[in-house]
Amino acid sequence: THRFREITEMLNFKSGRSPDLEELSRQLKTGLRTWVDYIARYMQSGIEQGELRADLDPETIARAFFAYQDGVARLWLADRTAFSIKESAPALAAIFVQGIVAV
Repeated sequence: THRFREITEMLNFKSGRSPDLEELSRQLKTGLRTWVDYIARYMQSGIEQGELRADLDPETIARAFFAYQDGVARLWLADRTAFSIKESAPALAAIFVQGIVAV
């Protein structure tokens, strides 16, 4: 959402080490841990159903998902004219899920 974009942009590009944002930073950290736990449970379900690799830890998959998502968001925030997230989303999701190795 627009609000998420503004907060992410402020925290990543405009805040420096401002003490005024310490509480917001703590809340963001807590929220991210909650989301990683939630996504990890979802990934565990995919592992149990045979849809995801059984040799991967669900929390590691969840962290990789957020790292990938964060990287895409940072690239876009740094230069919003470089690409359209909406138009790129299907390809970006496919790359994350399927990887880049030719099969």
